[in-house]
Amino acid sequence: MKKYSIILIALFAVLSTLQAQVDRSKAPKPGPAPVIRIGAYTRFELPNGLKVFVVENHRIPRVSYSISLIMNPPLEGEDAGVSSLTGQLLGTGTKTRTKDQIDEGIDFIGATLSGSAESIYASSLKKHTEKLLDILS
Repeated sequence: MKKYSIILIALFAVLSTLQAQVDRSKAPKPGPAPVIRIGAYTRFELPNGLKVFVVENHRIPRVSYSISLIMNPPLEGEDAGVSSLTGQLLGTGTKTRTKDQIDEGIDFIGATLSGSAESIYASSLKKHTEKLLDILS
């Protein structure tokens, strides 16, 4: 027991001297910027004008879809926030599915689905691709 007490006191003394050497009045220098490596991608355009970018990563069994609307922001004037509200309402139901049906379908396959005024995002395991696309559509 005495041996452990001595070790504990010695450890406390070493740690307290290390902490005293840090000058907290100066911000630390930034480290090197991380290197971001995006894999090779394929780009093509569908007959309806939709531009598609495909980035493959076969190390994980996951598929993600992101649809971004490239448009000039509408002048909302006194109706500011309507486009944002409309984007948030994308997950609240459709003509063929209620919000509960959409939520249950997404939860059942463990997926993610979100929408905004400018985009729609969906992600799930690769084995649930068909179900995810069905819900997304």
